[in-house]
Amino acid sequence: MTISPVVGSNTFLTQQLVDTRNQLDELQAQLGSGRKSETYRGLGRDAAADVAFRQQISTLQGYQQTIDRVNIRLGIYDNALTQIDDLTGEARGAIDPNAFEVLGNGRTLAQETARVSLGEALSILNVQADGRYVFSGRSADVKPVVDVDTLLDGEGGRAGFRQAVDERKQADLGASGLGRTTIGRVTDTVTFAEDGAHPFGFKIDAINNTLSNVNVTSTAGPPRSEDFQFTGQPVAGETIRIETLLPDGSRETITLTAATTAGEENTFVIGATPTDTATNFEAALTAAVQASAGTALEAASAVQAGNDFFTTTGGQAPQRVDGPPFDSATALRDGSADTVIYYVGDNAADDPRTTSSARIDSSLVIDYGARANEPALSQAIRSLAVFAVETFSETDANDSDRYTELATRTRQNLSFPSGTESITDIHVEIVGISEAVESARQRHISAEGTLTQMVEEIEGINLEEVSAQIVTLQTRLQASYQTTALLNRLSLTNYI
Repeated sequence: MTISPVVGSNTFLTQQLVDTRNQLDELQAQLGSGRKSETYRGLGRDAAADVAFRQQISTLQGYQQTIDRVNIRLGIYDNALTQIDDLTGEARGAIDPNAFEVLGNGRTLAQETARVSLGEALSILNVQADGRYVFSGRSADVKPVVDVDTLLDGEGGRAGFRQAVDERKQADLGASGLGRTTIGRVTDTVTFAEDGAHPFGFKIDAINNTLSNVNVTSTAGPPRSEDFQFTGQPVAGETIRIETLLPDGSRETITLTAATTAGEENTFVIGATPTDTATNFEAALTAAVQASAGTALEAASAVQAGNDFFTTTGGQAPQRVDGPPFDSATALRDGSADTVIYYVGDNAADDPRTTSSARIDSSLVIDYGARANEPALSQAIRSLAVFAVETFSETDANDSDRYTELATRTRQNLSFPSGTESITDIHVEIVGISEAVESARQRHISAEGTLTQMVEEIEGINLEEVSAQIVTLQTRLQASYQTTALLNRLSLTNYI
């Protein structure tokens, strides 16, 4: 016979066993997962803070993912700009204005190098990241620039750069080859004049006269003209310098020297009478102007054709000579309808960087877009194209000097003169953006580490402490089992 009534109900002991068993199970689960609870409810009053910390971590991880995407784009920019800068540097280094050796195709080896560099630069500007053209501004689904053959030779009824250069040269040289000027004489007076009010050919800028017995009368115009009246005879060795402006903004000086004998270049012979001297001066001036037109003016014309063709920033249209006829043209026209547009990406007038933006911090949005027709990139492409498209002949008396003029201008333009944007300038911008992005990334790594530690303090366990608690509960549970078993076997006889 048992004596449960004497000892009392064992319900309380049984409940203690269940509670202890549940505590042991919970501690063993914590030991296995390393966490206090699988639910926020199990964290008690720390649950709200834990949720807030985890949300901040998630936000930081979102910023980091954005930064990773931005860094891919910035890395492509860095690589592309480095390559284009190297290409332009190699092309510039290959150009020797005094090395005039024409290959069978009418170009020099340096020009061949320029054409190859041009093709590679255009290819680089068509680079993609995640299927998006990175140098196309907001039009990321549009290939920004055409290939080199289309650029130079045209396509589908649209004129290429080669044709634009040819038309511009005709307009600048004029039918007479005198650079859109006229030279005439009436008895003792020689007149040198621009042939009209237009943007082509030589523009007379200034006269520096040291000739005795020669009166110079200027008509401002436009068109400007100069009368040189020989009222007597100049002295041998005296000079007159005619300063002219060329289409690309450069200057050309035509200097004529009085002489007693013929044969010297850019000299005129003092004749028997002032009229004879004026006649000789007219002939010398005509020869000098023709020579300058066939060298400096032609080179400047090609450069200006490049300016007209490639300057499309902010939605500008390429400019072509309004003709035919071209050798008597008086204006440029919008060439967008029948001319190759070398850049077809987004072409708004705003800052190219603003074409792509990303929030990389709660208070920081960075702009990191780019366009292939930014001034420095356009200048690199334009300079290479101008140099590559020209042809020369070693049998042409003017072509050696023309090559020198063109090579000198190209080297200067590929050096990005002071006051013009260079590829390095763009590169510096990109580096600055990269530094800001990296700074944000490091801040996020530090902040995420701190927040993760705080979450660990809330959610995590002390392994040693939990292990000790498990041992204690196991000991207590074993003792409780033994006690319960003894009580369950207790009888009146055993009790007495």
